[in-house]
Amino acid sequence: MATRSWMRCALLSASFCFILHPSSFSLSLAGTVRTLDGKTYDGDVRLDTGGQIVITPPEGGTPKKIDLDEVLHATFGNEATQAAAKIAPAIRTENNQLPAPWSATDVGALSEKGYAKYTNEGQVFSVKSAGGNIGAADDDAFCFVAQPVTGDLELSARTTTIGDAKQVTQGLMIRASADPGANYIAIFYVAGDLRFFKRTRTGQATDAGTIGAARSPLPVSMRLTRRGDTITAAWSRDGATWQPLGSEMLPMRPGALAGIACCGRGKQLLGAHVTNLRLTAIAPVTTADAAPASAAPQPTKEGLTLRSGTHLAAAQIDKANDASLHFTKGDRNDTLSLAAVARIIYRELPPETVAKIPEQRAGVLLKEGDFVEGAFKGLQQGRIHLSSVLFGLAKFDPREKAIALILNDLDPAARPKLILRTRDGSTYVAKAVAPEKDKLIVEDPIAGQFTINRWEVTEISAGAGRLESLTTLKPEKVDPPPQGDIPTLSINSTGLGLPMNLAGAPCQHGLTLTAGGAATWNLAGRYRTFTFKCGVPQGILPTAPIRFIVLADGKELYKSRPQTSLDDPCSSSLSVKVITTLTLKVESTTPNPLPTPGLWADPALVK
Repeated sequence: MATRSWMRCALLSASFCFILHPSSFSLSLAGTVRTLDGKTYDGDVRLDTGGQIVITPPEGGTPKKIDLDEVLHATFGNEATQAAAKIAPAIRTENNQLPAPWSATDVGALSEKGYAKYTNEGQVFSVKSAGGNIGAADDDAFCFVAQPVTGDLELSARTTTIGDAKQVTQGLMIRASADPGANYIAIFYVAGDLRFFKRTRTGQATDAGTIGAARSPLPVSMRLTRRGDTITAAWSRDGATWQPLGSEMLPMRPGALAGIACCGRGKQLLGAHVTNLRLTAIAPVTTADAAPASAAPQPTKEGLTLRSGTHLAAAQIDKANDASLHFTKGDRNDTLSLAAVARIIYRELPPETVAKIPEQRAGVLLKEGDFVEGAFKGLQQGRIHLSSVLFGLAKFDPREKAIALILNDLDPAARPKLILRTRDGSTYVAKAVAPEKDKLIVEDPIAGQFTINRWEVTEISAGAGRLESLTTLKPEKVDPPPQGDIPTLSINSTGLGLPMNLAGAPCQHGLTLTAGGAATWNLAGRYRTFTFKCGVPQGILPTAPIRFIVLADGKELYKSRPQTSLDDPCSSSLSVKVITTLTLKVESTTPNPLPTPGLWADPALVK
């Protein structure tokens, strides 16, 4: 069962979508591409005639070409998400006025009134203040060019120059209100450092501090993305390749403000010049839109599943006996040995039904949920003929009772290099993919070549042949939590008898660490990227939030927001190139830590 579940997780992980129109390969849509070395690229995305992905930065510049072999996953916009996004266009103004709905507000007490203007040539915002305070536990005082926001959003801008790097703090902020003591999250640029900062107040208590940091010269692009109560920060040198700084939870009521924050601490007005300010409303996340690392398993369409994991949706089964099967799919009309076939699906199956298909057993799955075990004898007049120990020679009509015919298990040796999905719900497991004019030639490990139109492809991902589960490697060291009697590390289990389930999405492979514990693996520089999702398993009381931490050679590489079993899992893809040791830690955020289990689901190392 573990082998099949690992292949199913591999089919669902690290995927990306793109839309291509059959009449034109120059079509490009806004999207994101993530590579095996942990880099992220945003911009207009298209697939060129040579089979490479081309990303053009949103601010112009030289397009970036990426081979399919280098892709971990990417997301491409489609008509629905494009229509849902509302991007404020550049607006011409008079007398340097700010374009509506942007407005300048002085938050707190400044020694001199803040200054903000907008220049049409270059679309530049100039923002200054004097005698201010920001990025501390005290009340704020700064100039804020902002507008009210609600719902999910993305805020981005590019800082080109700063008047005095030692006296000016400038960046992007999402803030509960204009009150000087309001809660906020921001990404600041100060003295060459980018800082992801959070400040909250509860009663008389104030919690303020830097969550993540990086160093970069100017110009630099910054971005804040809010989905639900989670805000994520990222930065980029060129506006295309984005580096994450972290994610934090901060609930805000409607009427929150988002925009450019600028604080000059000197006696004179000091500030920065900012271009490419964009505030985008993001459509709510659906299963189809969710990030691949946390996406829910997809239903299996009616069709033919091969032992390699390739699923041919809407394939027509012309005839079959106990030795071979003849099918038609597109322009392929072929006969396969029955040993190469795993399943025939007669109606769309939800993931939970697919998960219940027994391993190492052949037979018929009935619509009531029962499984009739037996040897397949053939298809005659559209009916399944099965030799069963219980029923003898039995017949099943797919139109009335049978929903799936199970012939063989998936082949554990079929570790694909790439996985492709198409518009009709097919999945192609490929050891190689080659472009040929308007086609893609997909080499299946078992069934040979399939030819598909490039515009039919909706998703491509790195396959299991590029991934190795961290659960298969023995840790070099395990540091137990202070509690002592609690299991520190459980492999492929929660250690508590609970299913490995994060926000309703189960997974067979995972590592569970008790809060206060840590585990270290020796990677010896063999891998490029570490991908995972993390959270508290369902069934654990949400009384003690925990954080998930990744260390690379002893240095902090990732730190999650506080999480309980009520929160959606976090997910990330981290570069571990030339890293020797990888350490996973779980820490409690409460004064009196409890032994809360933290689940690292689908922890995969990319070669």
